[in-house]
Amino acid sequence: MKFKNFTSDKLFINGNRIHVRTAGEGTPILLIHGWLGTSYTWRKVAPQLVENGYRVIIPDMRGYGDSDKPVSGYDGLTLVSDLRSILQTLEITEKVHVVGWDMGALPTFLFAAHYPNEVASITYLDEPLPSVNLHEFT
Repeated sequence: MKFKNFTSDKLFINGNRIHVRTAGEGTPILLIHGWLGTSYTWRKVAPQLVENGYRVIIPDMRGYGDSDKPVSGYDGLTLVSDLRSILQTLEITEKVHVVGWDMGALPTFLFAAHYPNEVASITYLDEPLPSVNLHEFT
């Protein structure tokens, strides 16, 4: 199944080319990969979301996959700025479901914290929660 019917574009985001896969119509879902992953991480989940009526947006985060690999800008707030700029470039104005796995969960958390009125929900997978249980893992 993989990424059949997905478009693959490089968007100019915050001075970098960011590779983004998109497909579907309906409520938007932004899928954020984890450490050493790419948009390919979501190859089995994404088509099922499209089949169930969602618009799916999956970037290769800066430094990964087919996106540019700048020297800096890997802090959480810059990554959130990239994600928000992707949504704005795609002219997504409705609330978005944000799903982050592994290290992609941290920008998910920050996105919701900084832009709560733009988020329908977050799904936070396989990462300790900052200020909640991070001390148990360090």
